[in-house]
Amino acid sequence: MKKILVVDDEAEIVKILDLFLRKNGYEVISTTDGDAALDILRSPAEIDLMVLDIKMPKISGIQIIQEMRKINRKNPVVILSGSIGMQQDIDVLAELGYDEHMILYKPVDLNELLQRLTQLLPPDPR
Repeated sequence: MKKILVVDDEAEIVKILDLFLRKNGYEVISTTDGDAALDILRSPAEIDLMVLDIKMPKISGIQIIQEMRKINRKNPVVILSGSIGMQQDIDVLAELGYDEHMILYKPVDLNELLQRLTQLLPPDPR
């Protein structure tokens, strides 16, 4: 079973994504705190993919991606944003290898999220 880390400062979004992903056969670790997300990424926990909000207090999603790279984690990331047209964030994400079309804007279309996960995660070997 694929394990997904969900990180968003909005507790309701985390709850919705957690329930949706579990119903679709994923194991989920979720947090509303960037520091907790970094602790999970620094741990030996096996994470197959991260669903990550960009705008969060204290530690942004961009900072989490940057730190993830420093610790040599190569997990795919599905980026969430509640803000359309945040050009500065889009520019930084582009430098990190994420195109604007890779961002899912809130409210997230759950079917689109599921499609993105299917594209990014190879099926489990049988």
